[in-house]
Amino acid sequence: MLLALTVPMVVIAEATLVSARQASGNALGQENLRAVDGAMSDVISEIRLGPGAARAGGGCQGDPLASTANFDREQSRPSQGDFAIQVRCSTQKMNDAGRVLDLEAYVGSTKLGESRVRYVDMLGANPEPGFEMLVCDWQLGKDIEPLAECPNVSAGP
Repeated sequence: MLLALTVPMVVIAEATLVSARQASGNALGQENLRAVDGAMSDVISEIRLGPGAARAGGGCQGDPLASTANFDREQSRPSQGDFAIQVRCSTQKMNDAGRVLDLEAYVGSTKLGESRVRYVDMLGANPEPGFEMLVCDWQLGKDIEPLAECPNVSAGP
């Protein structure tokens, strides 16, 4: 009788432990993705408002002028501490009216996010860095597909 009760209890306890480990792993993975999301958002805002990045020859960074740039970001995760993320920016298209940039977020050598963003840097005939911004694609996780193209607009690249 005792054996008949013990076997199901052991099976139930083992299933509970496996479920708890899986839930904990999922929660930690989501924390990592939130950190990557925050780092990319931070860099996109910084680039948007940088007047030098909107000049010819800029794109990702204004001082020094660079069509590619790396941005190191520390993001804190409640359960795991700080997380070092490098966001790599490259210019996909650029003209006097604006720029289209690709960003990739890396943790070590693992890419965990990428995005494509269009900035319109003119207000009529006047330079206005980051006057308009369109996020054309935003992907998080390890199963990243090629980025979607930005739609054509009358004022911008």
